[in-house]
Parts: sequence; C-alpha cells; structure tokens
Amino acid sequence: MLNEPVSTASDVYGLGAILFALLAGRAPYGKTSATARIEAAVREVEPESIVRAATKVAATHRGMSESKLHHALRGDLSAIVAGCLRSRPRARYSSVEALRDEIDRYLSFQPVRIRGHAVAYTIGKFIRRNRVAIAVSCTVALTVAISMGYAWMQQEHALHEAERSVRMQTFMFSLFKMANPDHTGKPVATIPEFLRAAMTKLPDYVHEPADLRNAQLGLAESMLESGDLADARSAFAAIIASATAANATADRAEAEAFAGSVEFQQGNIAAGRVLEADALKLSRGPDIPPRTRVLAEIYFAYNEDNYGFTTGENLRLLRAAIEESRAHHLVRETSLGLFSLGSVLYMRGLPLEAKPIFQQLLPIYDADPLSRCDRAEVYSWLAWINSTTGDIAGSLPLFSKAYEGYSVCSGADSPEAIDQLPYWADGLIRLGRAPEAVSMLERALPAWRRVAGGSTDRAALLYFLARGYVAVGRFADAEQAATEYLGRVDGKLPPTHRMVGVGHLVLGESLAAQGRYREALPHATLAVDLLVKSAVSTYSRALGAEAVQLAQKVNEALKEP
Repeated sequence: MLNEPVSTASDVYGLGAILFALLAGRAPYGKTSATARIEAAVREVEPESIVRAATKVAATHRGMSESKLHHALRGDLSAIVAGCLRSRPRARYSSVEALRDEIDRYLSFQPVRIRGHAVAYTIGKFIRRNRVAIAVSCTVALTVAISMGYAWMQQEHALHEAERSVRMQTFMFSLFKMANPDHTGKPVATIPEFLRAAMTKLPDYVHEPADLRNAQLGLAESMLESGDLADARSAFAAIIASATAANATADRAEAEAFAGSVEFQQGNIAAGRVLEADALKLSRGPDIPPRTRVLAEIYFAYNEDNYGFTTGENLRLLRAAIEESRAHHLVRETSLGLFSLGSVLYMRGLPLEAKPIFQQLLPIYDADPLSRCDRAEVYSWLAWINSTTGDIAGSLPLFSKAYEGYSVCSGADSPEAIDQLPYWADGLIRLGRAPEAVSMLERALPAWRRVAGGSTDRAALLYFLARGYVAVGRFADAEQAATEYLGRVDGKLPPTHRMVGVGHLVLGESLAAQGRYREALPHATLAVDLLVKSAVSTYSRALGAEAVQLAQKVNEALKEP
C-alpha cells in the first residue's frame, strides 16, 4: 500500500468512504486518528462492517429503528461498500463505472456481481424483483440513489483525500527507512528517537495546518505514553500555539488536556491545573467533537483527584465522560474513562468499588492485540487492590502477570515494568519475605535510576526499598533510601499528601532503630499527622497504626533517663 500512485482505485475508495458515511452515519474507522488510519492501511486492516458501524443517529434520520437499518444494510449494500474499501486497490471495483453498474443492479433488484452467483441468492433476487418493495427497502434505495448523486459531485474531494493519504503513507515509509539499520547503517532507533524524528519531518509532508496539528497531536500523545515527557511538553506547547493562532478551539483543548497531564507528572502542579481547567472550559464551546470533550473531562477529573484536589464533581465528570464515550462508540476513550474512574475510586478508599471497574477493562483489552501494556496495567491495579484489601498472597501472581506483560510489550528495563516491582516487593515484605523483596529492588535499582528522572510517580521504589531495609535490619541503608525518597517528593507533592507521610514514617523508623530518637521524633510526629486522619482503607489504616506505634516508641525512649 505504501507509495502507490493515485488511481481509479483511489476514486472508488473515496466514493466508498462517502457512501459508508452517508449510510452508517459516521466515517470508516470511526473517530480514529490519521496516524491510526495510516497504520491500519499499512497493516491492510479492513474497515469494520457497515452493519456494525451504523449509528442510532443514522437510523433516526431515516425514520426507522436501529435493528431495521442493520437489517436493510446487510447483504448487497454491505458487500458493495466493502468492495469499495478493500485495503488492496486491485481487490476493489475496477472503475467508477463498474461501481455505478453495481448500484444500478442493486436498485433494480438484480443480483450484484460482488456477491457471486449462488443459486439461493439469485432466486431470492428474482422473487424480490417481482413484489412490491417494503418500506425499509424503499427508504434505503432512495438513500443510495441520493448518496450516489452526491458522491459523483464529490469526486474531486475524494481524489484530494486520496492524495493526502498517499502523502501520509510516504511520510510513514520514510520514517520506517530512517529507523531501519539496513538503510541508515545505525542501530535501530528507540521509540523516543523515532517519534522525535517523525515530529521533525512531518511538516515536509503535511502542509494543511489542520491536518498537521492532527498528526502532531497523535505523535505528541505517543511521546507522553512512552514516558518522553520533555519532548511531549515541547510538542504540545507548539500545537497549542498553532491552534490558538488559528482559533482552532478543539485542537487547543485537546492539546491542553494532554499538556496539563505532562505538567502534573513533572511535578508542576499549578501549571497542570491551569491547563486542565482551560481545556475543560474550551471543551464546553460549540462544535467541539465528543472525543475532545471527554478527554478534557477525564484528564481534568483524574489529575485533580490524583493530586489531592478531591471533589464530587470529579466523579461526576468521569462517569459522564464514560457514558458519552460509549454513546459515540469511542472505545479507547471509554477505556481511559473506566481506568481513570477505577483509579480515583481506589484513591478515595473504595477499592471494592474500583475492582469491578478495572475488571470491565480486561475483555476490552483482550480483544485488542495492541493493548498488551494496557492489560498489564489493569493486572497491576487488580493486584494492588487485592494487596490493600488484605489478600496479599492473591496479589503476588497478579503483580507477576503485570510485570511479565510489561516485559513483553515494553521491555524488562522499561519504566512500566520497573514500576511493578515496588508493589510486588511490598507484598513480599508483608508476607515475611523481605530478603526476596530487597534483592529484587536492588537488582532493579540501576535501571530505575536510568528511567526515573525527576518523576514523583516513580519514587515509590525508594520508599519500598527503605521498608525492606528496615525489615532485614539494614537501618543505615534504610535511612539513605528514605532520605532520597523524601528529597524527590518534597515540593512536588502537596505537603499534606499521604506519599509525603509514608516517607517520614520509614525515615523515622530507620532513625529510631539506630537509637537516634531525637532525630526520629519530628518524622514520627509528621507521619501520625499525615497518615492517621487520612486513612480510609485497611492498608492505609495499618500504616496509620504503624505511625502511632513509632511515635509512642520514640516518646517513651526520650522519657528514659
């Protein structure tokens, strides 16, 4: 499919895409990005059936129920549209005239050629030609006639779209060559290098500003998902500037939603809140696509809750975003909304409410071979829920599944795989297997230092390593790890955040174990203040009780002569 010339097959594809949209109520491949459509073309993935794609809105416009529209689109119409949209140009109709002839045969109840000449099918067509068409068939036939009249007037537009597709395919082809050591003589490019090169070369191939922003958004989002926060931040800033200058509100809202998440992850909480709030405000404007609106709602609500700004409105926004995503068949956004809602419910101390939310995600991700990492993340959350609700032994195989999943899709030394180890280690420590936990985390420490950067989200490894050291009696090592942990979260999380409290708890424990009670006292006091009142789960209450026990131990030691 790459670099093939624009031909009659392109015209047929364009006409088929228009016919698909007019009959089904939405375009082939739904709301997927340009990058995703290009990937589908390269992989020769066929569009979904028009029958499954037909929307409730399309049925309403034709004055019929969804089931009747689905029935009417089955068979000939589905076969004709599929014949236009086949991934291989040679498998489509040979010309526009051949397509026109096929439509004429359908409208006159003749057997359409693309379905072959099975006896039962041919006889059925003969019967239909000799009876009064039912109302649904008349409606669909009229739709087809109107659609084709409109389609022929849009041939020039279809050709333009085909040319854009070829340009994007050429762009992707050039990137694959750049990443191929057979062409460059250099080692295979890493994902961040590949995305950075793509962002640099994209303007050479895409000249329409709106198309360019759309492609840049896809690349910048991939940078964010791959953990390349610095490049993602620069990319989103450029997109926001372009969208603002062009008054492209939807693009600006989407870019700000992602950019806000980058700022939060880099510890710039105030900047993240400003961007997320503005994205949410812009998403309320007219002519904003549903996808942009739900993304703004999800990122605003999740980041607000995740960083301590908890309100009832956050839950309402997440549930509304999930409902709207489902209504518009936005599978990826539905998954993101479910994941965010499950996370927020867990953080609010409602793990048993969060668990079925996460379980809804497994069949969605199982159906998509490109979602191995997403599936691994769900296993991680389910493991953590088991751990925090007392089923520690049941959490260990789930953490193992999460780690193995990330090792396959991202690599054993990837940030995502390494992130599983602290919580897996925590379960081992709580089951009395602290030496295993310490060994696991110490082996991972060099790789962790390479990938952690300044992210507060990845500081947990130091905290659990400090707990492991306390459990095995290596108190000086525990002190060092706890001090480094607090240095990483200080000033980047609100001072009342629980993650600050646990750092003071383990540092106080390491100091007290060394007999340095006066140094341990302020840490024990802070741990009590931060962990007792905010405890909402079995796990967090246990940490609060641990802090109280530490404070009592320190105070009693200081009273002794």
